[in-house]
Amino acid sequence: MSLRTIKAPELPDGHTWFNTERPLRFGAELKGHVVLLDFWTYCCINCMHILPELAELEREYRDRPFVVIGVHSAKFENETVPENVRMAILRYGIEHPVVVDRDFMIWHSYAVRAWPTLVLVDPEGYVALAMSGEGHLSMLDDAIRSLLEQHHQKGTLAAQPLTLRRESQVSAASGLLFPGKILTDIENGRIFIADSGHHRIVVADLTGTVLFTIGSGKQGLKDGEFSEAQFNHPQGMALLDSILYIADTENHCLHAADLQQKVLTTVSGTGVKVFDFKGGGLGTKQPLNSPWDVAVVGDVLYIAMAGSHQIWTYDPKTQIAEAFAGTGQENIIDAHRTRAALAQPSGLCVQDRYLYFADSEVSAIRALDLDQGTIRTLVGKGLFEFGDVDGDRNAARLQHPLGVAAWKDTLLVADTYNHKIKQVDPQDGGAKTLFGTGRSGLGFPGKESAFYEPGGLTVLGNLLFVADTNNHRIVRVDLSNREWSVFQLKWTKKVENNSTSRELLSEIVIAPGLVEMEVDIVLPPDAELTPDYPIHLHVEGGPILVENAARDLRFDSPALPLQCEIQVTDAATTGTLLVDLDFGYCLKKNGVCIPSQMGWILPIRLHPDGKTHIPLTASFIDSGSQQ
Repeated sequence: MSLRTIKAPELPDGHTWFNTERPLRFGAELKGHVVLLDFWTYCCINCMHILPELAELEREYRDRPFVVIGVHSAKFENETVPENVRMAILRYGIEHPVVVDRDFMIWHSYAVRAWPTLVLVDPEGYVALAMSGEGHLSMLDDAIRSLLEQHHQKGTLAAQPLTLRRESQVSAASGLLFPGKILTDIENGRIFIADSGHHRIVVADLTGTVLFTIGSGKQGLKDGEFSEAQFNHPQGMALLDSILYIADTENHCLHAADLQQKVLTTVSGTGVKVFDFKGGGLGTKQPLNSPWDVAVVGDVLYIAMAGSHQIWTYDPKTQIAEAFAGTGQENIIDAHRTRAALAQPSGLCVQDRYLYFADSEVSAIRALDLDQGTIRTLVGKGLFEFGDVDGDRNAARLQHPLGVAAWKDTLLVADTYNHKIKQVDPQDGGAKTLFGTGRSGLGFPGKESAFYEPGGLTVLGNLLFVADTNNHRIVRVDLSNREWSVFQLKWTKKVENNSTSRELLSEIVIAPGLVEMEVDIVLPPDAELTPDYPIHLHVEGGPILVENAARDLRFDSPALPLQCEIQVTDAATTGTLLVDLDFGYCLKKNGVCIPSQMGWILPIRLHPDGKTHIPLTASFIDSGSQQ
């Protein structure tokens, strides 16, 4: 049977959508459009690889009736939560609509078997093409162009492309955006942060004062002076003398940043992903595949090559990069390094003669004996064996860990999708929870810590620094007494604020001291707050607020109106409060999720007899009634 005779199953009602203000259906909005369905899950490196190709197709056909729709069919339990999917959409810069495929309903209706799978639907709603895996850009381009021409001549093509709304978010007070890996420099008292969402490396001292950044913040691939250099979602770093080596993940490159001359140079990688499972090429003639982390042993760099499911080495003296461990098969097989199978290694650390790595797709922590050349698994069982279980090596389960660090004679693990930091015994295996509740959150100083998909760890003595990725912050934990705090960055110049536009309000007179802020949200009659979508409130106050002049608050399953306290100082007689609100609501009639933002500029004058209560109201009646 020809694919052209198969009618594309309709996209069902009652699912959460992102990057669109309404659900999309073949029988309505999508009629007359060429539609490319991308079945993906946000942990999958192969799914990440095709996102730039989809973006290229979207740019090429942006003025034609062509739509890409991501169908997010989750592998891990953590990936079923809509808010977590939204975070991935923002982290990867996805601009096309995404539907959260609850319980694999759409997946099964299209008989999909693997991530990623691409299904091309013609303007009359028939399946024209279906394929799995990567590397189909040329074929898709030809097929899309052909379908657009055929249906233009046939008169079945829509006159105009759809106009859709992209996701947005409120900027974090930290100045960071989805920080990935993190590294401490004991000798020079520095900390290096991969500010992945801003495509740069932030270098600070141990008090949090930002010394300089590596990279302009523009997404791209460019060597040169730090202020002009460009990255594409950099991740892992390793320090060798005065050279900081950087895994530029989505550029598929390894860079050397000279910290004395402040110049960035690409030392390996072509900028293009290639499936080479052997390597051996010189310098920038050797292609790489999504390098995710880097570690130094002696004078050799070890690279977690997530895209090819291997560990590679790079020798700065010979400039040769080559495969060291793993066959390239995605699996969990312990053996000699040349016969072992790995699954998306994403975090590295070194202790004694062992290279330990977080093998994320098998939810495992594994050990590579650099003397014997053998690999053994400490925690983890298989591609679909995961959970949140403490216990010995047979019972313990992790969920997509991304980071690992050595501390004394143990290992600390960023158990990313469980939102925890765990401890693993490198001798006997097994794992136990040290920090985190198991639910995404911000936590409260002096109480239990909480994280939101932490991705990187580094240890300095008894201090643990955590890149709390989806909370856009760095957390510092004292391992000797379990006390924790947010590692506040102090910027010497204003950080660009990418928040939503703000409404200017009339001046209000308030009294110094503790002031209660109350924020109400008025929704359309047919709407309700989105489940699993926490409300974020960001408050800045120039010289009139204490607590570093900014607060980031998160409310899980809140009662309205929101209530919080801010501490106002009398250091100035006037000031301005900047308040940004980020939340989501659902329309009951069709179940579509609508992420929403609102901001206020509130001029403040201080007086001892002023108010101690600030009311704010965010009304979405008009926007909801237009849906």
